Amino acid sequence: MSFLSGGYYLVRPMSRAEHMNAVLLPERILTVSDCIADLAPDLWATDRSKIALESRLESASKFGIDEAGLADIIQWTTAALENGTLGWTSVFFELSTAHEFAMRFLGQSPDYQVLGLALHRDHCPALMEEAAPEEGGAESGLYACISAAREPVGGGRAVGFDVLCLDWQSFHSYICNGLEVEFDQKLGIKPNKLGFFDREADARKCAEYAGLDSTGAEPGLWQPWKVVLYDF
Repeated sequence: MSFLSGGYYLVRPMSRAEHMNAVLLPERILTVSDCIADLAPDLWATDRSKIALESRLESASKFGIDEAGLADIIQWTTAALENGTLGWTSVFFELSTAHEFAMRFLGQSPDYQVLGLALHRDHCPALMEEAAPEEGGAESGLYACISAAREPVGGGRAVGFDVLCLDWQSFHSYICNGLEVEFDQKLGIKPNKLGFFDREADARKCAEYAGLDSTGAEPGLWQPWKVVLYDF
């Protein structure tokens, strides 16, 4: 078992922004970084966050969810966080739970993907140290997933490796740091047609480069994450 599951995510891809390199990146960007993509459920879908209703509805509407649907989601998410089937804030521990949520609440959503993350065992100790909860604090969903030491569910389509930076309980992507050009010019490494890297070794090199102080990227733990897409 070389890779451990980092959970399952419901992600709405976003159109490539004007500042992103159109030669190196696809028209639609798929990532778990909430700097770029929308995730469901997220902070807008839990009563533990102090977000105004107007802002919640704006986020929910991106998934085709109205005010009545939002109330149902908040109730479901709150219960799921309490019973341990959902990790803070957007991490499904089981693929089946992600499917259940999607079929129940996102039937009207025009565009979303079920994405699984997995981390090579070599990188897990550093992740566990970085993501460890403070004394008396709650575990993040990601920490709980890696702690469980489970393999990713089979049946998905591996699409490459994303280079991600852990920022407390969420991720930044190499894309939101504009590193695609530097990876190409300084390392000779290009992403594939989906914006990921085909070889784990290449993604490792990119993660190491992103983590250098001289690079000027987001501070934090940069690692290569295996990405698997799951169909319904």
